[in-house]
Amino acid sequence: MLSKRRIEWAMYALFVVAIMVAPLIMESFWLNRVAKYLVYGMLGVAVALSWGYAGILNLGQGLFFGAGAYMLAMSLKLARPTRLQQGSDKPVPDFMLWNAEPGAPTELALVLLVRLVVIDAQPVTNGFNGLTDLGWFNVLGLEFDPYIVPTYYLVAVSLSLVLVGARLLVDTRAGIILQAVRDDQNRARYLGFDVPAYQTFFFAVSAAIAGFAGMLYVVVSEFASPTFMDLTFSITMVVWAAVGGRSSILGACIGAILINVISATVSETEGFAEAWKAVIGLIFVLVVLYLPRGLGGLAHDLVDRFVTRQPKEAAPVLRVSDPSSQLAE
Repeated sequence: MLSKRRIEWAMYALFVVAIMVAPLIMESFWLNRVAKYLVYGMLGVAVALSWGYAGILNLGQGLFFGAGAYMLAMSLKLARPTRLQQGSDKPVPDFMLWNAEPGAPTELALVLLVRLVVIDAQPVTNGFNGLTDLGWFNVLGLEFDPYIVPTYYLVAVSLSLVLVGARLLVDTRAGIILQAVRDDQNRARYLGFDVPAYQTFFFAVSAAIAGFAGMLYVVVSEFASPTFMDLTFSITMVVWAAVGGRSSILGACIGAILINVISATVSETEGFAEAWKAVIGLIFVLVVLYLPRGLGGLAHDLVDRFVTRQPKEAAPVLRVSDPSSQLAE
């Protein structure tokens, strides 16, 4: 008889297989686009951990995504052969000179991380323009061109590991305690658990996943933009998790991918180019009204019904011989 846990892991396996076979049926252009969607799916996992399990509605998740993106983008920018073509004969572009304008690097970094205003850090981030014309990510001599299959697999395998790791993490003792904290913090404190410590740990894991996703996005898109750290982008991540199901790791991931696929399709459709945001907003409203636990909650309900309707194995019957019949014989 199939258990709920086995069915859930089968769904994870099915999802991993689906993204792994994509290169067999897609061209390089679509592989690059799907790779970006998978990065967004990783952001969905990060939001599910912080919001769905830690109970922390983080509206600044874009901070960590943007930080990871800019860290790798700066490194790849310096690896670009054309980095000197910025009107300067210095070994780094003008806009990446730490002392190009008054102000200490630490202050600029604080502005970058705390205020989310990358534009104010012009000497570091190139302001409104962001970082473009980057070099390719290189590991042991292997260059990851954004449009080749190995780059897609880099993202797909990374997402698979993040998915499985996050799922195993919430199944640990710490994950179970965290869910108890989410449901009732006062009761958890009464039982002697260090609530801030558990929440901080999972928040840090969520931030690390978002930062890693930012790095992968730079690999597949070859640019870093200050829009990554906009509040609207962080709120959009929350919408992805809400549609997919904030209490479901896989659901939030699929929700993020699905919303971005719909957004791209609708925005590129003639007649909806100006109204695609309204379409996404309508989808979000309908999900909140009719599927408050998202697509993941619906899937869990269907699994529960399937499990409960399975015929239960009959208990073995222990036959005891009748003493009177034995005496008669």
